[in-house]
Amino acid sequence: MIVDFWAGQPTLYDALLYRYSVPARDTLDDIYYRSDLTAAQLEQIDTFEHNPGSRGRVYVYVTAYFESKAGLIKVEKKIERSQI
Repeated sequence: MIVDFWAGQPTLYDALLYRYSVPARDTLDDIYYRSDLTAAQLEQIDTFEHNPGSRGRVYVYVTAYFESKAGLIKVEKKIERSQI
């Protein structure tokens, strides 16, 4: 799974490389992603959060790849929030 986080501009780009087994026609709700932020990333988020001219929305783009009998399946999701 690839995680791309934007707070006004690209802030974090990382990958979750652990493979999970998802049963057919089922979902998992206990997959968590965690990443330590660098000082520069924290500064970018703080600047974005306290800038009165910013649009005030953060975005997380997630791309996940699933193996199936039909082949590789790519799923993309955009998550948008008004607050950090």
